[in-house]
Amino acid sequence: MFMHSRHRGLIFAVLCGLPVLYPPQVFSAQRPLTDQNLQAREKLNLNFKTGIDYSQGHYGTPDLYRDWESFFKLSLSDDKLYLASTVSWVKTTASDGYRAEGWSDLSLEMSYTLDLNNDFFLDLDTELILPTADPDNEIGTGVVGYFLGATLTYEQDWGYVSSSVGVDIGGDKVEPVFPGTPSVSLDAGLKVADGVFFGATYDWERVRNDSPVSEATAYLDMDISDDFSLYLYLLKGFTDNSSDIGTRATVTYRF
Repeated sequence: MFMHSRHRGLIFAVLCGLPVLYPPQVFSAQRPLTDQNLQAREKLNLNFKTGIDYSQGHYGTPDLYRDWESFFKLSLSDDKLYLASTVSWVKTTASDGYRAEGWSDLSLEMSYTLDLNNDFFLDLDTELILPTADPDNEIGTGVVGYFLGATLTYEQDWGYVSSSVGVDIGGDKVEPVFPGTPSVSLDAGLKVADGVFFGATYDWERVRNDSPVSEATAYLDMDISDDFSLYLYLLKGFTDNSSDIGTRATVTYRF
């Protein structure tokens, strides 16, 4: 089985006159991608993932924001159910002298995979964002947020193609929680060698009363050893609320 990835980026909102960092929400499909994980699909898998993310952009303001994120993710999965918890250390600076640093909100993810036969799979995704970030650091939303989504994936020996839809509910101090902010994602991955995949993703998300987030990502996912895998990506944004550029390096350890 393969894995798509979904990156929705760093979004800044101006709340009460202050820029507040919405932590990046990364959804990874629960079916493993790399060959080492393929062999372990039928048993329970415990993975630890960590890495560094950098992005920069103006996010609809005249100032340039630079964002660093070190994230830590623990996941437990089998062939159908996926559970994960993620927390990040975030640092952001702006050209006007603004600075914020601290732990992000806590993300809890759950996904269930349905085998639709004929190489089609449907992931039902949910994410709960708990407001654990220190409000004095101006990181996080300060309220509980939810994400509901679904991903349809077609898989073959050469790779996969997938499409995702989702909606954020809550997590906003300004707007009512409904109807939420919809998002869509298109993803394709190609197996170029044993344990090596190249892929590309396009993500779009509506932002209330503002221009949407629109970003494209190119990535490499590869096995380093029986226990370790490496994930790298480059991101390019196309709208005011998107990151201008971004990059990430992630290492996963399989227990």
